[in-house]
Amino acid sequence: MPLPNIIHNFIRKPFPLIENELTILLVEQARSRQDEYVLPVAARWSVSNPYGKEVTYLEAPGFDPLAHFYEEHGLTPIPASELIAFAAINKLKRALDMLGSVRPVLDDVLKLVRSIQILKSEDEEIDVSYSHPGIAFSIFVSLCKDESQLSDLRVAESILHEAMHLKLTLIEKIVPLVKADTGNRYYSPWREELRPARGVLHGIFVFRAILDFFRRLEVPKSGGIAGHLRFRADQIIGELGQLEGFHTCPDLTADGATLTKNLLPSN
Repeated sequence: MPLPNIIHNFIRKPFPLIENELTILLVEQARSRQDEYVLPVAARWSVSNPYGKEVTYLEAPGFDPLAHFYEEHGLTPIPASELIAFAAINKLKRALDMLGSVRPVLDDVLKLVRSIQILKSEDEEIDVSYSHPGIAFSIFVSLCKDESQLSDLRVAESILHEAMHLKLTLIEKIVPLVKADTGNRYYSPWREELRPARGVLHGIFVFRAILDFFRRLEVPKSGGIAGHLRFRADQIIGELGQLEGFHTCPDLTADGATLTKNLLPSN
């Protein structure tokens, strides 16, 4: 079946959002395209073994000649010397282990994410993450300073968050979901500000995937992890509830409206 038809089937029945069949086809298609940016790398370490044959790397940036990329997008990546002192490799591996508790989730992430760069966060309580549509298989996340299961879960959420942005971007390259930017802006409960329709749609897609992961993750019913999962699930459900009717947004294509309507029901 042609890939656009497979995507249309997914749009009509998008659950589970985190699946492997469509992701494999999207990644194969994307490999034939040239990225807008190719980020220089000063050092790299594998963080995905022994999960499978696809290798995901922790990368330390080489700032020349693309220092402007980081400045333009407000990113402050951590250099190689600090990554080693920060035990970044072990922190990422533990976060991937957390994702691996729901194996299809980890499989999807490792297919979509080939490189991870670590960002500085000005506030220990605020997790920072980023991805760019012009870089198909790279994400940027911050790490928690402490070493705990809760910190591992926070990093795991950031990784999954950006992986799902990459997945939806690959879908959009084949089946448009939003019209050309009209200048219209819509309320985003995650940013608490007005955003283009594409930003709101991406938020819906990403946070429904995170909610699905949280619901499938088995942890002891008592303790900090369980409490955090309940808090985040309730928070996401409440935020999605603020977007009832967004599928009627005039800046969505027919496919975008269908996907949005299928993602928003409170189930």
